[in-house]
Order: sequence, then C-alpha cells, then structure tokens
Amino acid sequence: MQFIDLKTQYSRIKEKVDASILNVLEHGRYVFGQEIIDLEEKLAARAGTKHALACGSGTDALLIPLKTKQIYLKL
Repeated sequence: MQFIDLKTQYSRIKEKVDASILNVLEHGRYVFGQEIIDLEEKLAARAGTKHALACGSGTDALLIPLKTKQIYLKL
C-alpha cells in the first residue's frame, strides 16, 4: 500500500507543472527566480508571517535556524 500516490497527484496538475518547469528552463534563473519569490510570498501569507524562506532540502530547513541561532549567540 502506497503512503502517498504521487503519480495520481502529478497527473491532476501535469500541464501546470510541466509548463512551470519549462518556463524555468527557458529563463535559466534556478536560484532567486520569480517562481521562488512567488512561492515564498505565498508561504508567508499562508503562515501569517512577514517572510518565508525556501531552501533546497529538509536538512537545510533544519540547519538554517540552528546556524542563525549560533551566529546570534556569538554577537
């Protein structure tokens, strides 16, 4: 039994996902592209915060606040 059926989820939004990927490949801004800016704004709005930060992995998501606290404590 599958925990999450990603194939079915993808099939529902395939056209939009494929168009978005193609758009990124065409403009070549893989970091700090408009898609990331839009994502961070939507995440912040959903979380009810002023800012949100997208990162490359779950590990990065855990390390960023730890490193921030480490730098803050050195000040």
